[in-house]
Amino acid sequence: MLNQHLKYPLFDTLEVITELEYTTQTYAKLNPAKPGDFIYGLSAPKNRDKWHPFFDENIYNQSGVSFSYTKKPLVLYFYSSQWGEAGIAHLKQLSTLQQEIQYHYGNLLVITDNAEDLKQALWDHSLSLQFYADQQHELAQLIGIYGENSPTWNRYAGVEHNVPLPSVYVLDSLRQVAFAHVNEDILAGLPLADITGAVYQSNKYLADKRSA
Repeated sequence: MLNQHLKYPLFDTLEVITELEYTTQTYAKLNPAKPGDFIYGLSAPKNRDKWHPFFDENIYNQSGVSFSYTKKPLVLYFYSSQWGEAGIAHLKQLSTLQQEIQYHYGNLLVITDNAEDLKQALWDHSLSLQFYADQQHELAQLIGIYGENSPTWNRYAGVEHNVPLPSVYVLDSLRQVAFAHVNEDILAGLPLADITGAVYQSNKYLADKRSA
């Protein structure tokens, strides 16, 4: 009589088989490079026979012209189409900053894991920016803003694929980090004055060192 008012049918608890799910995946906290850190992997050889190709090859503008980025301060912006309109807004900001960076003898390079997406975005918005295709996220891992065990969707809602953190870095000619900005608030604009200031100071330091 008691059980006739239950919503769900009765079942024998002996029929319940408890299955425990185990996973070996561990989550590791990212450790983005900070000002003062050297990014040694940009210039050190992977082995005795081959130098790492970062910034020596596979760098092109929209005309297919290769560039060398090994002797000047370098601004790196990590772009992904996952950031939507915020990423486009950042590209537009950087486009307005290009001439000033070049005036201070620096270079600007957009890093992307999907060159076709970036080329389409540049075309759609009439932008001209040099870029480097980091398809395997080697560069992003080297700088500490990407990890297989630290997916981006843990930090940002709406992200469907694991991509590098939205970041901008300034490296001096020795590949030391002069400025780092890991954009926790993706909707915020880039700190343009800080970027150009870091490029200027990097060149000034190098010039003073040469004249000493």
